[in-house]
Amino acid sequence: MEYYENKVVLVTGAGSGLGLSIVKQLACVPNCRILASGRSQARMTETFRDFPHIETCCIDLEWDDGKILEAVGKIHDRHGRIDILVNCAGMGFRGQVVDTTLEVDRRIMQVDYFGQVAVIKGVLGSNRMKGLARCHILQVSSVQGYFGIGDRAPYSAAKHALVGFIDSLRAEIDTLNDKSEVFVTMVSPGYIATNHSCNAVTADGAIYSRNDETTAEGWSPDEVAHKALLAAACKEREVVLADVKIKFLVIIRCLFATLCFRLIRNRQIGRRESVLKTVLMWLFGIEA
Repeated sequence: MEYYENKVVLVTGAGSGLGLSIVKQLACVPNCRILASGRSQARMTETFRDFPHIETCCIDLEWDDGKILEAVGKIHDRHGRIDILVNCAGMGFRGQVVDTTLEVDRRIMQVDYFGQVAVIKGVLGSNRMKGLARCHILQVSSVQGYFGIGDRAPYSAAKHALVGFIDSLRAEIDTLNDKSEVFVTMVSPGYIATNHSCNAVTADGAIYSRNDETTAEGWSPDEVAHKALLAAACKEREVVLADVKIKFLVIIRCLFATLCFRLIRNRQIGRRESVLKTVLMWLFGIEA
C-alpha cells in the first residue's frame, strides 16, 4: 500500500460498511492523512474515537449542492490538497417501481448520484483553484450499474448514471496534457456482507430493516476494501469485484441482452434453473 503513503485521502461513507473497512486499512499506511466523512459528525467521532490520527468530518449527500461543495472546500483549505477521493457513500433500495413514490426515486438519485458528483466536482474544483493538477478518484459503484434487477430500480438507475458520468470524466481526463496527474478508478462490487440491505429505503421511504440472504452471504467488506485499494494503487481504470456468475451477466448484458434478461427474470421469480439449461433454452428459442 505504498501508493497511499504521504497522501491526503478523503473517504465518504466512512461510518460503516465498505467505507469503514477502507478507512481502517488506510489507517495502517504510514503517513497517510485520512479524512473520514459521514452524515453524522457525532457518529463519526464515536466510530473513530480509538483512532486519534484519523480526522473526521460531516458530509451528508442529501445536502444541497452548495453545502456539499462548501464542506469539501473547507477540507481542502485545511489540508492544502486532496490527493485521493474515495467516494464510498450510498443508499440502498428495496421496492417495486409501481409502488415507489417519486420522492423516494429522487432521494436515491440524490445520494447515489448527484451527491457523489458534487463531491467529485468539489475536489477537482478545489484542486484546480490551488493550481494543483493531481488527484485520484476512486469511485465505488455497483455491478447494478451494468444491469438492473427487480426491486432495485432507483438504485440501479443511479449506478447506471455513475458509470456514464465516470466514463465521460475519464474521456476528458485522457485529453489533458502529460503533466496532469488526474486519474479515475471505478470499482463495481457485487454483494457485500454489510448492513446495506438493513439500511435500505423502501418504496414509501421507510427503512427496510432486513438483512437479505444474498447480502449476508456476500463478500467480506475487508476483502472488497483491500481489492479496491489495490486496484487504485495499480492505476486500474475499472474493476468488477464479484463472483463469476455476476461477471458473466455483466458481459452478456452487452453481447446477448435477451439472455441476460432471462437469467435476471429467473432470479426474480426464484426459479432454480442452471445457467447451462437457461442458455440452451435461449439458444433454441424455448420459452419457459
